[in-house]
Amino acid sequence: MEKLVIVDGESYKDWITEISNEFKRSQIRAAVKINDEMLRFYWKLGKDISTMSKQYGYGSGFYKILSDDLKKVLPDVKSFSPTNLKYMRYFYELYPCAGNRPQAVDDSTIVFRIPWGHNRTIIDKCKNNVDKALFYVRKTLV
Repeated sequence: MEKLVIVDGESYKDWITEISNEFKRSQIRAAVKINDEMLRFYWKLGKDISTMSKQYGYGSGFYKILSDDLKKVLPDVKSFSPTNLKYMRYFYELYPCAGNRPQAVDDSTIVFRIPWGHNRTIIDKCKNNVDKALFYVRKTLV
């Protein structure tokens, strides 16, 4: 870098630093958008699973069959374990209105702004208590 600095070394170094910082901010914004999209996908799949699983009783092996079938058509995707599929259902059932307003930024959509692992932990702690769950989501975002 020193050899490229001919005219104004400090100005150039500041410019390089700003480019570096903006690149890092762009990476973070991209990761947040990817996370949002994946969580919306998990929410929708959870909605579908919630509807379908009512047709199959406990002990039917529904989640195992679904997991195996998804892994056959998407072999490189690691997200479709029976346990994770159950969490997708719980995610939808805890926040049934979350996917209905994709552009609004309110309590029904902030759940898409935190990582999936955080959502799973909140689901475990809160079960069906949406107010308690949203308290933890807000706390995670601060």
